[in-house]
Amino acid sequence: MIINTQLLTNEMLNDMQEEVGEMGLTGNIYVDARGATPSEREQIRQILADHYGHLRAALKTVGSHF
Repeated sequence: MIINTQLLTNEMLNDMQEEVGEMGLTGNIYVDARGATPSEREQIRQILADHYGHLRAALKTVGSHF
């Protein structure tokens, strides 16, 4: 199995009529597991699912200390 990962982030400035000037950030995590067996794919899915909850909880704390 060959595993490649990428983390991509993009900053955006919204120019839609109702949200002019609003800034934002998007992020994506990509996992490419080529040649993974069914059990390896399931393990990768479980790792991603387990860490998604931790990541979401951590992101919800951003700015909460102000």
